[in-house]
Amino acid sequence: RFVSAMRLCLAALGATLAQWTSVSHDPDFAAVVDVSTPVVKVAYRDGMRAEGQQYDPYTNRILFTDGNCHTGPGLDSVCSVSAELKEQKILDEKKPSGHANGLLVVGEYLLIAQTTGRRITYAPLSKLSDASKEHNLVASFNGSPLNSPNDLITDSRGNIWFSDPEYGCLQFPSDRCPADGDAGNALYQFHPPTGRLERMPVSFTRPNGLAFSPDERLLYVVDSGAVLSTPATISLDRPHNITVFDVVDQ
Repeated sequence: RFVSAMRLCLAALGATLAQWTSVSHDPDFAAVVDVSTPVVKVAYRDGMRAEGQQYDPYTNRILFTDGNCHTGPGLDSVCSVSAELKEQKILDEKKPSGHANGLLVVGEYLLIAQTTGRRITYAPLSKLSDASKEHNLVASFNGSPLNSPNDLITDSRGNIWFSDPEYGCLQFPSDRCPADGDAGNALYQFHPPTGRLERMPVSFTRPNGLAFSPDERLLYVVDSGAVLSTPATISLDRPHNITVFDVVDQ
């Protein structure tokens, strides 16, 4: 069953720990997480834009990205903290990171969705700071560059699914952005053994977060189109929803 929960990390806006709140939107969530448990601040720094949290079981650390939103040049990193539940110093594992957004641990490798790199790369978890060990996984579709790969998930067959909204090209314009109408706001499936990249035949305003049901028969896709480029562009007249799709074997 799909269970959703929202954590309101108000401390990132200068609030105190006492103001942090967990909200459950499904009673079954209590079977997984006790929402009455106090929220512990593990890491914080001014201006942080943390996303893409992944657990690295080999070193017992939490990896995340910082700086994929339109921020100053100082925020552009893949970061880590120990998985210990206490406040600690943030380590920059890879900087710059192409304004990394989503991360995905696959075996002993880390996949990185790069907002301004316009690509998905992979590198050994043990050598994230070594640029020579980073390689492209996906950088274009039908000859057109990606916009700004966002979220990444994998299924039990080894396929990589990712969203590619326009956020990066709107927040960080460059001549490397695709031409209008070429490859924007799409959901893709990548098959590593064959290199096949397939664009899903469904339209989104700003495809964002992805998740499978436990049996992988359902795919949940967040459309955050209410925000077109920055928070200043928000309009609730545009999509701000989660859509569920049946996953059919092919």
